[in-house]
Amino acid sequence: MSKKTAGTKKLDPRRVFSMLEKMYALVMNYGKCDSCDKSITIDECQGGHDIAHTNEGKTEDCIPLCKPCNGPKGCGTKVYSEWKGSEEHKEFLKTL
Repeated sequence: MSKKTAGTKKLDPRRVFSMLEKMYALVMNYGKCDSCDKSITIDECQGGHDIAHTNEGKTEDCIPLCKPCNGPKGCGTKVYSEWKGSEEHKEFLKTL
């Protein structure tokens, strides 16, 4: 059993969503980015995490996002469910 060393994060070893998971999430979201509502293709779709992987988020419940919304100027490492609909999110959407 490994111990967690002070100052290190225990990251989910499964880093990315499969193509099938992204396709399902995108279909369930009517082919649109969950953040900006822009129509996106499966090739443009990034599998977003509610809690960023770098912040020990689990790779589950794929959120279909376009690259700008999933990037550092968008949700980045914030908690997505808290960021979406916030004033910061509304200001970000104006930049798209």
